[in-house]
Amino acid sequence: MMGGCTPAHFTLEMKMKNILIILLLLIKSVGLVSQEYYPRWFIYPSEYPNTVIGFSYMGLPASDDAEQMYWIYKECIVKGKLLRYSDYDEKVSDYYYYFPYDSLEIIKGKLILKDQFITCIVPQDYIAIFSLDSLVEIEADPVNISSIKTPDWTQNIFWESGGYYYATGYYDAALNINDAWKTAEEHAYFEIMNAVAIKIYSVQIFSSSNQQDDYESAIAVELTFKLKHLEVVERWPDKNNNMFYVLARIKTDNVYSPMLNKSQ
Repeated sequence: MMGGCTPAHFTLEMKMKNILIILLLLIKSVGLVSQEYYPRWFIYPSEYPNTVIGFSYMGLPASDDAEQMYWIYKECIVKGKLLRYSDYDEKVSDYYYYFPYDSLEIIKGKLILKDQFITCIVPQDYIAIFSLDSLVEIEADPVNISSIKTPDWTQNIFWESGGYYYATGYYDAALNINDAWKTAEEHAYFEIMNAVAIKIYSVQIFSSSNQQDDYESAIAVELTFKLKHLEVVERWPDKNNNMFYVLARIKTDNVYSPMLNKSQ
């Protein structure tokens, strides 16, 4: 006997647990691929001013993420390094965000939940929209993704138009949905900073070779940016290729760097 159960009972109990685990994994898998509808506020966040979207992750509530994103969108300092290789013009970047002193304490607990939707049942993850304004009202207004054509912006990485820098970020949606959306969004921000860095720092790569060997050169640049009013314009889940896309933008005048000789 084990734990007060006969061997037969124990075997049956283990089978039931295994069946439950399989069912939960199936439910999770279905959740990954069958998201036909998204709230309009999530797909077109630029249509909802005075709001901020947060993602739950690894047991942390979406409000924690929303509080950080509030300051990233509003104003933040970004420091990092751009490493650029000559081969295929590859760029590798690593950036870190810094907020004004005590900024998170200032907003802690003040964001008001307006709407949310579940992205994964096990573990339970969700995405929520918040606002500091109690008068802001949000309706889910579901968008059928299958009825919308693939946006043209998913075919571009970085461009400048109408006084804005635009960038597209994307990431594989095969794993955690919330993490994939967040990573795609971060990639969009990184593309903006990489492109601006290459432009303002005049980062250029030269290859050299001799008769026997080819040498690849690389250059690393320490970067510092101050960003104001960064925003996500649109999101797009590509179900056919299992990829998440995010379009971000920022006014060119709201990107500050010592190399630009801009004051606040």
